[in-house]
Amino acid sequence: MSKDLKWIIIIFGGGFLLLGGLAIIFIIIVLDSGNGKSYSKADLINNYQSKQSELYQLKDFYNNIVPIDKVVEIEFASDKEIARLAVTNLISTSKNYEEQYFCDWNLKIQSDKVDSILSNLGWTQTTLSNVKSHLDKANSIGIVSGEPVDIWFQRSGMGMYSYRLFSQPIPDSLKLKFNDGCSHILLNDKVILKYGSGAVGSDCFPKE
Repeated sequence: MSKDLKWIIIIFGGGFLLLGGLAIIFIIIVLDSGNGKSYSKADLINNYQSKQSELYQLKDFYNNIVPIDKVVEIEFASDKEIARLAVTNLISTSKNYEEQYFCDWNLKIQSDKVDSILSNLGWTQTTLSNVKSHLDKANSIGIVSGEPVDIWFQRSGMGMYSYRLFSQPIPDSLKLKFNDGCSHILLNDKVILKYGSGAVGSDCFPKE
């Protein structure tokens, strides 16, 4: 066998092994997302019906503790880990996106890095614990501050089921936008159901 042919076999063989390894990692990530549990639009609706009061208490509590000049997104992986934490500084005069936005993943709650972020928000570990407690009561895993507020119900595979909660009835001009029958569904005059597929797949609600 010639040296050239050997190198070709080695290169192609290595490529196939790499792709196979990446495929296995991808499958593991998908199966691990949402702790392996599967959810549906019906689960999203049922949770709203049973946890409506807790969802709005979470909304009001969270918006009250987030600084007025920031938008804070947080998703918990467990009592000890934050899956995602993002902070946007609402600086209208800034032209630099990097100055306005921070995002990090898989953070240990009891860590210097999280303590530093909390300090910048004027929060403490107790504040963070209270956020987690409100989310648990609403049977949800994450939230984004603002008006309306987005509350992340649960992940299903790589997809995310969530709510968009308004304080006032949704204007008619927005109802068509937020009732496309795909990624947004109007539940009532103050609540939009949302679905996002993540990195792959359709962003429309899965058919049941």
